[in-house]
Amino acid sequence: MKKRKVSRKVIKKKLPKGINAMTMKTGTIYIDPRLSPVQQKIAKKHEQTHRQQIADGKLWYDSKFVYWNGKKFDRKVMEDGSKTNPWEKPAYKNQKNA
Repeated sequence: MKKRKVSRKVIKKKLPKGINAMTMKTGTIYIDPRLSPVQQKIAKKHEQTHRQQIADGKLWYDSKFVYWNGKKFDRKVMEDGSKTNPWEKPAYKNQKNA
């Protein structure tokens, strides 16, 4: 996958129930303002990892699949945000440093 230029924006926006934060393919990060300041910091650190993965060309996604290091993962058979997803492992590790 190719490296991409990404946005560095972080926007606070109410997100659907069960979603604390998300990184768009553009690199923009959305964080739910209803989280505590500590939770927001942790979520931001987690999502910054995904933003860097997108910028490095390691991570990409569409409505049906997540693409990680050249492998394709079907969204129908995976759990979004699961710690077992290979792109989530470094994100969960990095959020501990928040």
